[in-house]
Amino acid sequence: MADRLLPNNAGAYLTPLMVVNRLKSEFSYVETDGEEGRRHTVETIERLRADTSLRSVDHQMVQKLGRIKNRAIFVCFGDDTSSDMALLSTYVIPGMPLVFEYVSVTHEHAVRHLLTRCAVALGYEVVKDRRSIHDRGYGGHERRGFRRERRAFTDRRSFKNRRMPQRDD
Repeated sequence: MADRLLPNNAGAYLTPLMVVNRLKSEFSYVETDGEEGRRHTVETIERLRADTSLRSVDHQMVQKLGRIKNRAIFVCFGDDTSSDMALLSTYVIPGMPLVFEYVSVTHEHAVRHLLTRCAVALGYEVVKDRRSIHDRGYGGHERRGFRRERRAFTDRRSFKNRRMPQRDD
């Protein structure tokens, strides 16, 4: 299962920058990756285009995603960075719900309080997402790739940290 966060006022989505700023004010750990957000959005566009049963609504979605793909970001947050099981992550795509998928039921229960705090900080409401990972345009992590994506994100972060010399200010 997955959860979605939707604004209380329909259509009142926060910008990705506003989402990140509010998460930073609520959680001790927030990390973002614009490159990963763009990659995910491009993959979603490709998935929509590859679907042979496209409708006009899907064409509109492809056009919308094409316009905003460079503003999408991947965000990971929490209070305890000692384990991936204590963190939440999602893609923030302008004008779209935040979709949170869980590695397991244990993970879902472990981060429930983070999801609730995130919803309050953003002024959004939590909606149980019952869609299948095979639904067109599904914006979540897709359970099959969640661990792989999270691991790739942390590996890139570690690589960047090794390349960037530490400055003493």
